[in-house]
Amino acid sequence: MNRSRSLLRRFAGRLGRALALLAALAFLCGALSALWLRQLMNPERRVEAIDPASMLISYEEVSFPSVDGTPLAGWFVPGKRAGRTLILCHDLGEDRSYLLNTAIPLRKASYNLFLFDFRGHGKSGGSCSLGLQEKRDILGAIDYLSSRPDVDKNRFGFVGIGMGAHAGILAARDRKELKALVLDSPYPNVKTLLARSLSSGGSVERYLAPLPLLMFDLRFRASAEGESAEKLLPQLADRNILFIVAREDEHAPEVHRMYEAAHEGRVGDKNLLELAGSRAGGLYAQDKTVYDETLLRFFERYLPEAPPRRDILHAPAARGRTLR
Repeated sequence: MNRSRSLLRRFAGRLGRALALLAALAFLCGALSALWLRQLMNPERRVEAIDPASMLISYEEVSFPSVDGTPLAGWFVPGKRAGRTLILCHDLGEDRSYLLNTAIPLRKASYNLFLFDFRGHGKSGGSCSLGLQEKRDILGAIDYLSSRPDVDKNRFGFVGIGMGAHAGILAARDRKELKALVLDSPYPNVKTLLARSLSSGGSVERYLAPLPLLMFDLRFRASAEGESAEKLLPQLADRNILFIVAREDEHAPEVHRMYEAAHEGRVGDKNLLELAGSRAGGLYAQDKTVYDETLLRFFERYLPEAPPRRDILHAPAARGRTLR
C-alpha cells in the first residue's frame, strides 16, 4: 500500500511539472504571437517626404472622421468642379504621399483626387487592422467628399494598393458610389497576409501562424476569414474592376485567383493588367508609362462624364480580357 501511494505521488508530481511546463510554453507562444501581431499592426509611421505642393500641385489639407470616429488626415486635389473624384489608398506601412506619382497623370486629366492616411499611418489616428477596419476609413472619405459642393457625390473611382486594395473591396460592397475600382496587388484575406508575413520565418513561426489569426479575430470581434475580399468579389458584378499584378511576384497566383473569382454583370466588367512590376513592388521605365496610361483609359471608359461608351477603350481592355 505504501509503495502504491509513493508511486502515485511521484506520478502526480511528474504530471504537475509536465502541466506547468506546457502552461509555460503556451504562455510563451501566446506572448510571442501577440508581440509579433502588435508589431505588424503598428508599422513605423513614415514622415511625409513630399506633399502635392512640392510637385506644383494645388491642394487642400483636410481632416475628417472615419465612420467609427477615428480622426483621419487627407489631401483634396481639385480637378473639374462638380466632377468625378478618385480616391487613392496606400499600402500597409506607407502614407498618402506614396501615391503622389500615380496622382500626377490623373490630375492632368482633371479628376478630383483624394489621398488620405489610413488609421495607424501618417498623420491619422487609431491603429492599423491590416485592411479589416480600414474599409471604414474609405467609407468616411466617401461621406466627407459627398458633403462637398465641388464633387459629383454619385461618381467615385478608386485606386488601392495592397492593403488599400483589400479595404477597397470591402468598402465597395457597402457603397454603390464606387463605380470603378483599380486593385493593385490585393490580397485575398487577412489570413493570407499573416501567412505571407510568417513565410519568411522559420518552421517555428509557421507553426504559430494560426495563433495570431485567432488573436486578430478576438481583437476585432470579427472573422478575418468572413471578411474575405476574395469571397466578396462575386457581389461586385455591377462594378468595373481592373486588377493589376506583377508577373514576377511570388503572390501573383493569388491575384489571378481573385480575378477569376470576380464576376461580370450586365453593367460590370473585369480586366487584368500584367506588368513586370506593380505599384506595390516598384514600377520602372516603360511599365510606369503603361500603368499610368491604362489607369487613364480605364477611368475614361468606366467613370465617364457622359453615359458610358463601349468603344472608348479599344484594344487592351475589352470585356473580360487580359491587359498586357
